[in-house]
Amino acid sequence: EVINADFLKSNEDNWKTNKFNTLFDLIIMNPPYKKIKKDDALCWLEIVNGQPNLYQIFFALCIKLLNISGTLVTLSPRSFCSGKYFSALRKYMLSEGMFNRIHYFHNRTSIFNNEVCQETIITSFCKSKLSNTVVITSSYSIHDFENQTYLALPFENLLWSDEKIILLPLSTE
Repeated sequence: EVINADFLKSNEDNWKTNKFNTLFDLIIMNPPYKKIKKDDALCWLEIVNGQPNLYQIFFALCIKLLNISGTLVTLSPRSFCSGKYFSALRKYMLSEGMFNRIHYFHNRTSIFNNEVCQETIITSFCKSKLSNTVVITSSYSIHDFENQTYLALPFENLLWSDEKIILLPLSTE
């Protein structure tokens, strides 16, 4: 079924009441990366502090839309991992589940053909906390996955400070 509606506006009441008609096993998204006015984010203030961005609201809403063992896979900016404005989102996310895979791209412009200059990551977030291990991989761009680095660590080793900053070590050194 295709629903032609504003995803965020059509889910505001569901967010407020925490009642969703449909939950999903898997959500894959490349959310919009766009700052919005704080007045446009009033419904989402529990996961927004400072300058709101659409992709942080998409993250939180999609986590709510996962069933108890669901997975959210995203292609997004890395900024939510450590940015001050994303601390409420990180705390919310980590209260709901954990990341089990993170892939980091070293080249900031190769993902979107030089149209977006962002540190970009692919994440896999699981609502259930079945494993405490996160696998971190990295590659220069989308064209060299065969040369990626690999690192597996306990997830708590990636968390720093009360703001739940997510560190992304790319080697054991």
